[in-house]
Amino acid sequence: MRTVVLFFVCVFFLSACDKPRSVAPQLQKVNFAYTSQPQSALIHIAIEKGFFRDEGLDVHGTVFELGRAAMASMLKGDDDIASVAETPIMYHVVKGGEISIFANVVTTNTNNGILARQDAGIQRPEDLKGKRVGFPKGSTAEFFLSAMLSAHGLEMSDIHSVYLKPNELQAAIMDDVVDAISIWNYKLALIADALGFNGIVFLDKELYTESFNLVCQPDYTKRHPEVLEALLRGLLRAEKFSLTHLLESQEIMTRRTQVPLKTVQKVWPEFKFKISLAPTLLITLDDEARWALQNQFAEAIQEPDFLSHIYFDALRTVKPEAIKFRQ
Repeated sequence: MRTVVLFFVCVFFLSACDKPRSVAPQLQKVNFAYTSQPQSALIHIAIEKGFFRDEGLDVHGTVFELGRAAMASMLKGDDDIASVAETPIMYHVVKGGEISIFANVVTTNTNNGILARQDAGIQRPEDLKGKRVGFPKGSTAEFFLSAMLSAHGLEMSDIHSVYLKPNELQAAIMDDVVDAISIWNYKLALIADALGFNGIVFLDKELYTESFNLVCQPDYTKRHPEVLEALLRGLLRAEKFSLTHLLESQEIMTRRTQVPLKTVQKVWPEFKFKISLAPTLLITLDDEARWALQNQFAEAIQEPDFLSHIYFDALRTVKPEAIKFRQ
C-alpha cells in the first residue's frame, strides 16, 4: 500500500513540474521626455511610486530643464511622449508643425513672475521702462513679460530685451548685467531668495493661465492608444496620491530634482495638479498665437486650428468627466 501511495505522490509532483510556469506580462516600453520643473510633479510621483509599471508600462524617462527641449526630443523621435507648456506648442503649430495634445497635467496663474532689482529704481512694473530685462526667448516668460508690460501701459519696445538661457538668469541679475528678469518657478523662487531684500517680485494672476501638457506625434495616438490610456491611469493615481500624501509627494520632488524642500513647499500651492482637457488651453493658445504674429515673433505658414491638435480619445476612455469641452 505504501508503494502505491508513493507512486501517486511522485506522479503528482512530476506532473506539477511539467506545467509551464506563469510568465509575468511583458511591460510596454515608453520613452518619456519630461522636466525637472514643478509642473511635472505628477510624472515624478508616478515613476517613483511605480504607478506606470502597475499599469503595464516600462517608462524610460529623460529629464530636461525646459519643456521646449523635452518636446524637441519627442519631435526628433528620441522620445515617444513629452511634457511641455503651451507656448512651445503654439510656436510649433503656427509654423505648420503637427502634434497631438492628449492631456493637461497642471494649470497655474502665478508660476511666472518678474524679479527686479530695487537698487535699479524699480518699485512697480511701470518702472521697467528703459530697463534691461532678461528672459528666455520664445518662452512662457516672454509672453508673461509682454502681458505684464501691456497691463501697465508699456510695450516690449519700451524695455531693453536681453535674451538669456534659464541657467544664465541668476548670474545676470546678481552681477547687475540686467535690472530685472522674467522667469518661472523653481528658478523664480530660488533667484529671489539669492537676491534677498534687494529683490522685488511682480505677479499678476489675472494676466495669464499657464497649462502644462502631455504631447506626442499624431501617428503615436493611432499606433499606441492603449499606452496613452495606461499613462493617464498612472497619472490619475499620482494626482490622488499628491492630495493624500502631500509631504511625501514634495519629498519625492526634492529627491528627484535636488531642489530644496522648502522651495518645493513654497511654490507647491501655486499649481493645480489635475488631469484634464479644458477650453482654457485653447483660449491661451489663441491669445499667444495672436501675440506672436502681431509682434512678428513667428511667421504663420497656416491659420492655426489648435482644436484639431487635441486628441480626446485617451482621456475620454479613462476619465471622460475630466474633459471640459462640450462633446
